[in-house]
Parts: sequence; C-alpha cells; structure tokens
Amino acid sequence: MNIELSPEIFRAYDIRGLYPNELNEQGSELIGKALGTLLQKKGLKKVIVGSDNRKSSAFLVNSLMTGLLSTGISVVNNGITVEPACHYFTFLKNIDASVNITASHNPNQFNGIKIDFKNGVPCFGDELASLYDIVKKGDFKTGKGSYKEESLNQKYIDFVSSKFKLKRKIKVVVYCGNGATGELYPTILENIGAEVVPLRCYLDIDFPVGVPDPESGDFYQELIEQVTESNADIGVGFDGDGDRVGETDEKGNHYKADEMLLLFAKDVLSRNPNGTVIFDVKCSQTVENYVKSLGGVPKMIKTGRSFFLDEMYNDRALLGGELSGHIYFKDDYLGYDDGIYAACRLLKIMDETGLSLSKLMSEFPKMASTPEIKVACSDKEKFNIVAKIVKEIKAGKSFGELNETDGARVKVSQTGWFLIRASNTSPYISVRVEGKDNQEVSNILEKTAKLLSKHNLVLS
Repeated sequence: MNIELSPEIFRAYDIRGLYPNELNEQGSELIGKALGTLLQKKGLKKVIVGSDNRKSSAFLVNSLMTGLLSTGISVVNNGITVEPACHYFTFLKNIDASVNITASHNPNQFNGIKIDFKNGVPCFGDELASLYDIVKKGDFKTGKGSYKEESLNQKYIDFVSSKFKLKRKIKVVVYCGNGATGELYPTILENIGAEVVPLRCYLDIDFPVGVPDPESGDFYQELIEQVTESNADIGVGFDGDGDRVGETDEKGNHYKADEMLLLFAKDVLSRNPNGTVIFDVKCSQTVENYVKSLGGVPKMIKTGRSFFLDEMYNDRALLGGELSGHIYFKDDYLGYDDGIYAACRLLKIMDETGLSLSKLMSEFPKMASTPEIKVACSDKEKFNIVAKIVKEIKAGKSFGELNETDGARVKVSQTGWFLIRASNTSPYISVRVEGKDNQEVSNILEKTAKLLSKHNLVLS
C-alpha cells in the first residue's frame, strides 16, 4: 500500500510542517506507525510522548500515540513538557525513546515531531529518511501496545535543580511567552534559590504576543521592560519548547547567543584547559579568536542540533553554541541543549563572581553585525539557489575566502564576513553579516544583496 505524505516535512533533524495542510492527524498516525516499526526493528519497546501547548499538539499527540500503539509499542503519555525534558527521559533506565510534538519557535500554524532514541541520540538525516520510506511503503508492523498516562516532569525538575544552589539572592525575570516552559522553568529557578519574577509563565494556546523566539528582536521588549520595572538583576526568556534561552542584563541590554558563548567559554575553559568549543557558521568571528586566546580549541560546524549532539555525545567538545540560542554543555551535564540549564549556569557565574551580567560582558570585544536575516524562499528552491551562489562565489575573484561548512561563509577582510545558507527547518535562506563597524557591515550587505538579487531574492 502506498501512502502519500510530503517528503518536504521530513527536514534535516525533525519533522515540521503547516497544520493541517502538511501535517495533520492522519499523517501523524502514519508517522507513529512508521516510528513504531523502526523502533521494533531496533529492539526498542517503550516510548514516552510529550507535547508543547499549541492547540494542534493535542490532536497530533493522540493520533501519533494511536499509530505507535498499533505496532506493539508501549507508550507513556507525559502530557505537556519541554524538549530538554524529553532528552532527559531517554537517559532513564526504563525509557527507550521519546517523541515531542512541537514546532519550537515556528509560528502557531506550524507543528512538528522531534524524536530521540536512547541516551538522547536524535533521529535525523538518514534515520528520518528511512522513517519516510516506511511511511511511503506502508509496511508497518502490527501489535497491541500498552498505554499509561504518567508525567515524569518532576524527575527532570529535580535533576536540573540538584546541580545548583545559589549563595545569594539573584532577582530574575522569567519570560516564558505563554509556552510550555511556564509550567517547569520558574520552579527550577526558585528551587536553586533565585528570586523569580514571572512574566507570561502561564499557558495560552493563542500565544497573544506570538510564539516565543529568543532570536527575534520583538521577543525582548516585554522582558526588558519588566527587568527595569522590577529592578531585577537579570532577565531570561525561553522559546516554545525550552531548548533555547535569551538574556538581558540589569540595564536592559540584550546579548546574542554567540556573545554569551564567550562568557561560558571563559568559565568552562578555566577548568578544562585545551577544551574544544564548537559553534555554528552564523556565530561571530570573535568566538574563534577568543577561544584561541584562552588556549581552547575552536571548531566551526554546521547549524543544527543534530550536528552539535554528534560532537557532544562523542566527546569531541565540552561546550557548544548556536546563534539561535542553543547552548550545549558536556563538562557537567549530558551534552544536549537545555535553555533552563544554560540560564542556571549563567546565574551560577554571577553568584560566584559577585558581578552583574553587564560587568561580566563588558570585557569581550564588540563587533558590528546583523541579526540572522531570513529571506523567504521555498523549501524546493532554497538549497539549489545556495548551491548556485556558492558556484558563483568560487568563479568570482572579488569575494574573498570561502568556507563551505554550511552554505557560503565568505571572509571579505580581516574583520568582515557574510553568510548565505539554506535553513534546515523553514522555507527561507539565512543571511548574516559582521564587520568592524556599521559602515563595513553596510558595504558587505550591499554585496550580499546583489548576489541574492540574481535569484530574485530581496534582502530587506
């Protein structure tokens, strides 16, 4: 039996699409059947299933569990949870895999499915391709699985909380943007001794101010206002499924994730000389320079958590960071990206040094840069267009040093570079530019815009 389900929703490291046109209850059940079949082949029997608090998640989670159960898989329905908790569950003795219904930071009309095997190993790349192949063929195993409703969220809360104990009260504004983090993260911060000022830490399926995304400038407006109004020491905010974090200091300054990575690198490398720090192609050149200055080993890799987890789980790095807000720790954690753990590590640094976040960040070099600029481009065209741009850069003589780790990152001077790459999760091409000052950034942006315009793409 042949089943139709668009291969385009099977992305580089998760399944993601518009609800209900691309991903609906029928498709979710088929994916559940395919996943159950794949798990059975691997000898894995027990799966915990969670979801974020989108309206569509409640429908998709039920149909996915129906599919899993039909293959003989034992299912634990955890209810609403966060992505890092789903990673953690797979490290527990009696859990073989986890599935989370979430589209993270994507707008509310999207939804998705993230899958982890035992010990947090992600289902991505060829494994996701094989999952789609099972769906397409309709060759599903059959059986009668068992079903249980049990939330393991408290185990995760206790696990993270046990790693920290603040010696002094640090006042923290916690911004959860009406997402799933609101039910877990404020509790963890209170457990470690922080004074918590909650901001939108209640569930709202309509997301009245938009789905929370720490990479978006709009995300910080309410957070900054509340930090100032509350006279707080710091503000932290999380995306919809809790694996990313953004910060503002006591003065209302927001720091990009690659800037925060400098602070975490200083802390980690102080105890682990010669350690490796990984970062994605969107990150500032200052990361590589600073890690080298500390005696560490910097390593630039592709954007995407699956690529980072491969490095972390195989002990090739102690710390990792992506511009989007994913921070990975392996020195005293399990190696996956966890927004609340990163926030707690930051509070621990503030606690131990006695310094404010603004003071801690003042020592790092400052560059001019754009945020990640997202240029709309269809999933069908984006990779081909980037490949053509790479070819054009190679053929030209006026661009500079080309790095093809992920798309085209071109060093045009000692201080300036631009990046053009296809997003692995959404229909857009990602652009970022950095320079010594705004004038250099403007000059490089002009050059980048010309490259894109040849493919009818407008850099706005």
